[in-house]
Amino acid sequence: MADVQDTRINNPPYISSNVWHQFFEKMQRVNRPSQLSVELLGEYGITTGQSELLSALRFLKLIDGESKPTEKFSSIQLKGEAFKEQLRDILRSAYRDLFEKHPLEHASYDDLQNYFSIKYSQASSKKMAKSFGVLCQFADLQSPAFSSMRSIENATRAPRSAPLEKPVRQGTGKRGDDPSGNLHKPQSQTDQDELVREFIKTNPMPTGVQWNAETLKAYFEGYRATLRMLRGEEDDEIS
Repeated sequence: MADVQDTRINNPPYISSNVWHQFFEKMQRVNRPSQLSVELLGEYGITTGQSELLSALRFLKLIDGESKPTEKFSSIQLKGEAFKEQLRDILRSAYRDLFEKHPLEHASYDDLQNYFSIKYSQASSKKMAKSFGVLCQFADLQSPAFSSMRSIENATRAPRSAPLEKPVRQGTGKRGDDPSGNLHKPQSQTDQDELVREFIKTNPMPTGVQWNAETLKAYFEGYRATLRMLRGEEDDEIS
């Protein structure tokens, strides 16, 4: 049973940059905790990936097997260049074998993935490589591998569809007018169904990825515009 626990503790982290950012930022604003836990991380505002984060901190030797901070823990509570310098030392120690086999100034993205695949896990190698890259960027450690990583992710990411354009209405400029001079009436049920299908087709909701605030705003503005068309309403100008 002890061997199973050691394997879990020694696995490299594979968590998102958002979790690392939240954690580092919080640790620079609070006193050193006596012991970390899923519950305490939740109180810190880290609501996802708590267990994975604890495992990552063990790998980095920032907490021990009982989740109590080690002497190194105070290093990540520093700010500015001092934080980056200490984090560089922590990474070079935790990833010593990787740094020796693949010096960052020459490493490629494939080198990193192959390293994690062979030594740890084929299924998690991409996530481990990405998490390593994220930590290195926090520590201001640069490598061509990280640029390649971003380029590949951008190339493989599916392009977003443009929001459904609003139809141009001609009239007198008065609310409810149309070219024929008649009041604009709500569209038929058939037209409404067609508009809804077209909107969903060209503007699918996000699945499996996180949209930023601007993208979500654009999506729901388009959705609201579609509803207004279905109801036969004009857009209100907002000054």
